[in-house]
Amino acid sequence: MTKVSDERAIWLGRHVLPHRAELRAWLSRRPLGDLEPDDVIQEAFAKLVGMASVDGIRDPRTYLFQVAKSVVASHLRSRKVVAITVSDTDILDIAGSDPSAEIVLSDRQELQRLARGIAALPEPTRTIFRLRRVEQLPQREIAQRLRMPESTVEKHVSRAIFQMSVLLGRGGSRRVVASKGRVEAERVEDDTADRTGD
Repeated sequence: MTKVSDERAIWLGRHVLPHRAELRAWLSRRPLGDLEPDDVIQEAFAKLVGMASVDGIRDPRTYLFQVAKSVVASHLRSRKVVAITVSDTDILDIAGSDPSAEIVLSDRQELQRLARGIAALPEPTRTIFRLRRVEQLPQREIAQRLRMPESTVEKHVSRAIFQMSVLLGRGGSRRVVASKGRVEAERVEDDTADRTGD
């Protein structure tokens, strides 16, 4: 791990992880749709791991709860899909829905990088990540299946997400930037392209 990731792990351990049980209890009293509290917590942790900097966070507990609330809100909003029925696509002037060859190639390359990254994860992190993110099993079921505490499963998933975000972040993919002084994802992408000479 790099020095930055070690610092982030220490920061998460000191300022965020102590609030996990309180957040889980708070989430269990809220309407989450079809989400599990542990899913929300995991997604909130992933967002914190993916941040460019945590320096602007003055109250980590409040920020963690706000991120969790945002995860739930985004999920609930995405469930409200509005169907539009149009018989003639010319009315909407819709271009072909097939992606360009460049997009297909780029997506394949990113998928290959992701597959190599997953394969490089140590055991049991690799197995736990595959069960959680690929097969989408709940953490509780993974813990029971592998006969380990749920908190251990959560720790392995967090590690894997962090390692995957570092891996994919190096390839010029869009990074999630959250906190004071936000930078749009396109700007981050442009900066990355400038450094690589594209």
